[in-house]
Amino acid sequence: MFNKINRSSIVNIVLIMLTTIVVFSSVALSQPTADSISVASDTGENGQTVQVPVNITNVANGPLQVIMFDVNYMHSVVDIVAVTNGDLLPLDSITQQPKWTASSGGNHESVTLSTSDQTAALQNGSTGTIAVLWVSVIGTAGQQTDMNLTNIDVSSTGLEHGTIPSINGTFTVAGSGVADITPPYTSGHDPAPDATGVPIDTSITVHVLDDGDGVNNSTIVMTVGGAVVTPDIAGTSADYTLIYDPPADFTYDQLVNVTIDASDLNETPNVMTMDEYSFTTESASATYPTADSISVASDTGENGQTVQVPVNITNVANGPLQVIMFDVNYMHSVVDIVAVTNGDLLPLDSITQQPKWTASSGGNHESVTLSTSDQTAALQNGSTGTIAVLWVSVIGTAGQQTDMNLTNIDVSSTGLEHGTIPSINGTFAVEPVEADTAPPYTTYHDPAPDATGVPIDTSITVHVLDDGDGVNNSTIVMTVDGAVVTPDITGTSADYTLIYDPPADFTYDQLVNVTIDASDLAGNVMHGAYSFTTAAVNVTTTIIAIDDAIASAGGNDDVTPVMINNVVNVGVVRIDIHYDPSVVWVVDVADGDFDFVTSSIDNAAGVVRIGAMQVASSGLNGDVMLAEVTLQAKGGPGDTSALSIDLKELKDATPQCNPIQTGVEDGIFTVSCLCGDVNGDGNVLLDDAMYLMKHCVKEPGFEQINECASDVNCDGAIEMADAMYLAKHCVGVQGFEKLHCCAGQQ
Repeated sequence: MFNKINRSSIVNIVLIMLTTIVVFSSVALSQPTADSISVASDTGENGQTVQVPVNITNVANGPLQVIMFDVNYMHSVVDIVAVTNGDLLPLDSITQQPKWTASSGGNHESVTLSTSDQTAALQNGSTGTIAVLWVSVIGTAGQQTDMNLTNIDVSSTGLEHGTIPSINGTFTVAGSGVADITPPYTSGHDPAPDATGVPIDTSITVHVLDDGDGVNNSTIVMTVGGAVVTPDIAGTSADYTLIYDPPADFTYDQLVNVTIDASDLNETPNVMTMDEYSFTTESASATYPTADSISVASDTGENGQTVQVPVNITNVANGPLQVIMFDVNYMHSVVDIVAVTNGDLLPLDSITQQPKWTASSGGNHESVTLSTSDQTAALQNGSTGTIAVLWVSVIGTAGQQTDMNLTNIDVSSTGLEHGTIPSINGTFAVEPVEADTAPPYTTYHDPAPDATGVPIDTSITVHVLDDGDGVNNSTIVMTVDGAVVTPDITGTSADYTLIYDPPADFTYDQLVNVTIDASDLAGNVMHGAYSFTTAAVNVTTTIIAIDDAIASAGGNDDVTPVMINNVVNVGVVRIDIHYDPSVVWVVDVADGDFDFVTSSIDNAAGVVRIGAMQVASSGLNGDVMLAEVTLQAKGGPGDTSALSIDLKELKDATPQCNPIQTGVEDGIFTVSCLCGDVNGDGNVLLDDAMYLMKHCVKEPGFEQINECASDVNCDGAIEMADAMYLAKHCVGVQGFEKLHCCAGQQ
């Protein structure tokens, strides 16, 4: 009977599977499709609109009434501006109007071809052009884009949907039909070629033009007097205007040679024949005041210094001079002119010894004016010497240098004629300061090197100093017993203080090795090493300790003792115990062995303060209980808090109240889960026993349990026996009052 039932079931399953295959095969075979739908590859020139056909090949499972597809392409190269019917889609035999509608959306990327006339549907085997894409060419010659057909969906007259494999094309932007073979050329020169008598303060203007693809402005090169210059360039590629304003005036009777080079934007650039021309500046009038030269001396200085740099004039002519004006151009990252004073060539009043010339400056002391209203103090022809002193503040670094260029020079004579003077420029170089060759060093060690008997809870302090450029604090490395540590670092580069507070006490009688490595800002390297030894082990060492504790939120509290172990004749003790109030609270402090114990609890701050003393009794000895502290869990399962003892006072019971040396041992409080809360709802009820029983027999829906709360009989296994024990506990059966979870719960 069993075999017969199985064979019948198998036969039924096979029949169902065969039926499913037939149905799905029929569905697959009925989907409308075709061998392919394709977009033709094509080309066109910028500005043209090209008609690109979309073709279908060998319609199958038709007839087709709807054909939809998207065309993806690069809009920076082409743009589809319209879609029309292809010649495969039939027209009305009488009106010759299309029986199919071509519509598009999304920048003509989404195309729908449809007809409501079933007689116009595309029959099986149909092949030809179904649509024409009107493609506007907007790219440049050589650019190309894929023309990809996606999201293809076709529907038959029976409303079945299908798709068609796509064949994608490309569209390439062809070059212009007329080649640009004409190079750029120049025009509009100012000053004109071969001009004479040109003012010495002239600027130079010239136009660079191109009648084809346009000038490539990155190829424009202008030289003046054989030196490449940087003109201001404005305009368009058809006509760029170059304007060059020299930083200093030309000299009189100077032949100024100018050249212009450029290429156009043609694919094979047409290079213009270099435009070379010249003009000549005006001659010096016999009435123009001038001199052979005005010069700024080259000089040097160290960072932080202020150096006096002279400005000199040589052989005044066509004077006397009453006004001398000039600008000083320099790099402000290297030096700064902070003041300008008279040079010793400018005369003083013979009686008062006050200057007869005034030195004024503006624009960060870059624009200097020297003037006198006293014609008797004017500089006479032939005068040579220092006319001004530039007070130069050195702010750069060693090796930096700046030109000191005199520009916009203008001088006036007593007859108010204006002229200029050729300039001789200087340089200012920043010298290196005296080399720092001394490395950093350490001092003020605490504990001192080779110290002994150091308390095991000591911190380590050391100073790192440098008498030169200063300590580079990013190079300071401190190790303690071979391990790199991170001290607190304060101070300045001349004296950094390092303080390291170890996370745990050292051991007794420990040799502690300390090293300090550092470099100064000049790269000098130091290494320092020293050691100290902690206090020796004392077999009678007194320890104040609090035991670890554990409790669950909502469960029973835990009581832990605070002990003073191995003590002799203790008379008074006072401690604070700190804890995390988000994890645990102190709810009670019970007296220990002392005659009198008092305490205060501050759960908001997370501290309990306990004090005790002997009154009528003598001092206590041995292992003494200070108090019993009751702790209540406040955090979530797995949360922990340190129980940190802060010793305030521990003294013996003698009249001298001698301090007792002691160590401390902190405890840890752990929040456990609520024993018996199998389903994790925060309660221990009979439904937890039922839940555990269903879990043990693997009933679906009861797979997840609170494991740490489930081994209530503490036999190391979670079994049906735990469900029974928990049920008896919940109904109050004698002997089952206490739950004993083995995961650390009470």
